[in-house]
Amino acid sequence: MLLPPKLQNLPYSLPIEGAVRIELVEGILIFRASSTVQNRIEELLTKQQSSPLTSEEEHQLDFYEEIDNYLSFINRTVRNAFLTQAISWCLVDENNPQNQSRKFSPKEIAATVPETEISP
Repeated sequence: MLLPPKLQNLPYSLPIEGAVRIELVEGILIFRASSTVQNRIEELLTKQQSSPLTSEEEHQLDFYEEIDNYLSFINRTVRNAFLTQAISWCLVDENNPQNQSRKFSPKEIAATVPETEISP
């Protein structure tokens, strides 16, 4: 069993409420950083290109990266669980009249279940 990355701290600037938004993508819940959090990350990245960040800002950006990794892990786990379940429910071999179970190749699975890009 895979475990999510362990977070040590949250950035002080992360709002306790409204930090994460939930979207529905092809029937799967996807967790993303809120617009407020994304704007702060963009501010820090833009500033980083023109001048050095303070140590506090660097820590803040590092924390946001950890949260991004955590949300990515959650999204991948949810998506993989959904796809595994969908494959087991939906794939029926039409050439197998008794519907006996058989292994499907990755190519067959990919043709049945569309690839969805999921990022936080």
